[in-house]
Amino acid sequence: MKKTKLIQVLEIFEYKELRKLRKFLNSPYFNTNTQILSLFDYYSRLELNNAAVEDNSKIWGIIKAKGPFNEVRFRKYQSDLTKLIVRFIANEDFQSDKFAFDLHSIRAVRKKNIKPLLNGLIKNIEDPKQKKHKYSPDFLLFKIQLEKERYLIEHRGNRTETSNLPTILNNLDQYYFSEKFKFATDLNSRTKLVKRETNITLINEILSLVNESPELLSPIGQIYRLVYLTQVSNNEDINFYSELENLLTKEGNKIDKAEVNSIYTSLINFCIGKINNGQQEFLQKLFSIYKSLIALDLILENNKMTRVKYRNITVTALRQGESDWAEKFAIEYGEFLPKKIKENQLRFQLGLIYFYKKEFHKVIEVIRDYEFRDLFDNLKTKVTLIQTYFELNEYDALDSLLRSLRTYITRHKELDSGRRSNYKNLIKIMSQLIQIIPGDKKKINKIKTTLSEMKGIAVNRTWIEEKIAELEK
Repeated sequence: MKKTKLIQVLEIFEYKELRKLRKFLNSPYFNTNTQILSLFDYYSRLELNNAAVEDNSKIWGIIKAKGPFNEVRFRKYQSDLTKLIVRFIANEDFQSDKFAFDLHSIRAVRKKNIKPLLNGLIKNIEDPKQKKHKYSPDFLLFKIQLEKERYLIEHRGNRTETSNLPTILNNLDQYYFSEKFKFATDLNSRTKLVKRETNITLINEILSLVNESPELLSPIGQIYRLVYLTQVSNNEDINFYSELENLLTKEGNKIDKAEVNSIYTSLINFCIGKINNGQQEFLQKLFSIYKSLIALDLILENNKMTRVKYRNITVTALRQGESDWAEKFAIEYGEFLPKKIKENQLRFQLGLIYFYKKEFHKVIEVIRDYEFRDLFDNLKTKVTLIQTYFELNEYDALDSLLRSLRTYITRHKELDSGRRSNYKNLIKIMSQLIQIIPGDKKKINKIKTTLSEMKGIAVNRTWIEEKIAELEK
C-alpha cells in the first residue's frame, strides 16, 4: 500500500482513537464539510484493511465531491483534513492537561470579567482534594501562572498592599533553578556523547547561592541539583549519588512520572559509566534501578519496549546471576516490542538466557535454524552458538560454524575493520582451543600468549580464560 502522508498519520492512531477522531470531525462545531469527513472515512478504512490507495480522481467520486475532478480542490480537502487532525490532537492533549485547562478557564473568565465564576474556579483549584500534585517544574510554572491570575484579579488595583507578589517571585526562583539544573544535566549528557565542551552560564553562581540558601530549591530542584553534581563532581560524585538515592527513596512517590523517568535515566547513565570504569558494585545498583522502573510502571514508552532497553535489562539481570528473572522479563516484556523485531529479539535474548542457565540444548533449539534480520544480531547469535557447541563438545558442528562465520564476515563488506578483526580473533582462538588436549601445557601456554596479544575479541574474554583454565586441570 502506498503510504500517503494522511495514511502515515492515521496508522499511528489506535482503533478507539480513530472512532473518537471521527466524532470530532462529525461535529459541526469543528467541521461542516461532509467531503472532509468522507475523505477521513476512506483513508481510515484503507489503513485498517491495508488496502491499496486509488487514484485521486476515483477518490473524488467516492467522497461525492461536487463537479468534475479538481486536483487543487482535492489537495485542499487533504490539507483541511490534516489541519483538523492536528487540532484534534491538540484538543485531546489540552483536555487531558488539568493544569492548562484550569489555568485557561480562569484566564478566559477573567478576560470576560465574569466575576461570579472566578471565585468558584480558584477555590476549586485550591481545594485540598485538588492539591495532590506531583513534583515537577511544570507544576511550579502552573503555580506562577495561577498566582499571576490571582494578582490580576484581586490585587492589581490596590497598590497599598504587598499582595501575593512575594509568592510569585519565590515560585519564579524555584522554577528557574529547577529548570536550570534539569537542562544542565541533559546538556552534560549530550556533550559527553559528542565530546564537546560547553559553558553553562551562571551555573556555579547558582550552586553557591542554593548551597547557602537551600530553601530556594523546590523538592524537584533539589533532585536535579544532585543529578547535576553527580555528573560534574569527580571526587564526590558517589556521595552525591548516595544522597540522591536517599532523596528518591523519600520523595520518589511524590514526583511526576515524566520527571521520574528523566531522573532514573541519569542514574542509569551514571551506573553504566561506573561499571565501564571497573566498579562492578554498581551493577547491583543498576539492576535495582531497572526493577524500580518496572515497579513504577515506567519501563514502557507509549506502551512500547525499545530494543536497547530490552537488551540492557536482560543482560544486566544475567550478569547479576538472575537468569530466571531475566527469562520471565524477556517473555513478558517481549510482547511490547515493535512487531517487526519482536520474534527476532525474543529469540536472541532467550538464546543468551539459556546459555547463562547452561541449558545448551535449548540455546540450539531457539536460535540455530532462525535467520536474524539484523547483521549484528546474526553475528552475536553465531558467537552464542560457538560457545554452546564448545560447551557440548560438539566440535564438528563448531568447526563448521567457524568456517561459516569466516565466509560471513568476508561477504559483509559493511563491517568496520575493528569488528572484523574481533571476529577473526574469535575464529583463530576457538580453532586453536578445540585442538588442545587437556593437560598439554605447551599448547595451553601458547594459546594464553595468543589471547593476551589480542586487542579485541568478539566474545567474553573471561569465558575464554575459564575454558583455557579447565584444560589445565
